Amino acid sequence: MPRYLCYLIKFWIGLSIAVFLSACGGGGDDDGESENSGVNTIFSTSTNAATNSANGQVLYAANCASCHGASYFAAKNYASTLSAIARNKGGMGYLSNIGTAEANDIASYLAFGATASPLPTQSINFAALINQTLGGAPINLTAVASSGLSVTFTSSTAAVCSVSGTALTLLASGICTLTASQTGNTSFAAASPVTRSFNVAAAPGLAQTISFTSPGQQYMGVATPALVATATSNLPVTFASTTNSVCTVSGSALTLRLPGTCTVLANQTGSATYASAATITNTFYVVATNAAAGKTIYNQQFSGQSCASCHGVPGSQSTSLILSAANADVVLNSAILNNIGGMRILTGRYSAQQILDMAAYLATPNF
Repeated sequence: MPRYLCYLIKFWIGLSIAVFLSACGGGGDDDGESENSGVNTIFSTSTNAATNSANGQVLYAANCASCHGASYFAAKNYASTLSAIARNKGGMGYLSNIGTAEANDIASYLAFGATASPLPTQSINFAALINQTLGGAPINLTAVASSGLSVTFTSSTAAVCSVSGTALTLLASGICTLTASQTGNTSFAAASPVTRSFNVAAAPGLAQTISFTSPGQQYMGVATPALVATATSNLPVTFASTTNSVCTVSGSALTLRLPGTCTVLANQTGSATYASAATITNTFYVVATNAAAGKTIYNQQFSGQSCASCHGVPGSQSTSLILSAANADVVLNSAILNNIGGMRILTGRYSAQQILDMAAYLATPNF
């Protein structure tokens, strides 16, 4: 038999095994949802109340029970189910029939059985806030839910004011808008959020401005420059990130966490002599390590074949197995070592850095 036919047969056998294993999470039931996805696993639906549990029982039995058994804790939160499907976790990407409504029903069934009743409602008492002037100490926010559950606060005007727990910090003059929320639990539906706005006036004093130069596009794994900004008052400028999942700031040190859009604010709140300066915002993109080099390697041909010729353009197929190697060089190394789909022919052709670059490209193919 010609050698190329042997490789072809091995490739299809390996691919069939991989698809079979991935359909049920590689043969296991690794939860991981609450740890890795950032999605709560307590009961939640998009309606904040139990929906059609009977339909949820039918959907769970048809699509989930064969892999997860009679119940699956993480799926009590509809967003957890949709996240797993969107990320093709355990090969779940094929469940395109599961939308928000269906995920709601599954969550209701797993939390309450096939005959769920709507959860009791609750409300939030969040008193109106008076106008403020910059320069004061942080303000303690208070709000009470009729359920007795704790209330959380968020700011939708990050350039003007920020919230940490119940502490409100004023950053610049303008309108500060805050929202009090209570997401509910297995006993209460989520409360309707309550929003309050008030004016923040500049502290009396001389005007000042900030000059803040963008650090420009950054690359994962490459040392980042210190953030630099100056105020015409010569007072120190502080920095804050509004995209902490992508980048964080400590002092003037910028830390990259994930590829994506990073937004950093520069603030100077004023003094007894100077009024607060207008906040300056810089936004730039964080690119996975050497994704451009990884793209070249992914398309490089050996004996008329390349990774792209077998797997296609990353992201073009909803259940593409190659996407499991996104930012995971260990997956590529394992495939070569174990001759998945005949990939052992690539042994020794790539350096460790080239494997990392290719994994980075698979994570950000549209860099």
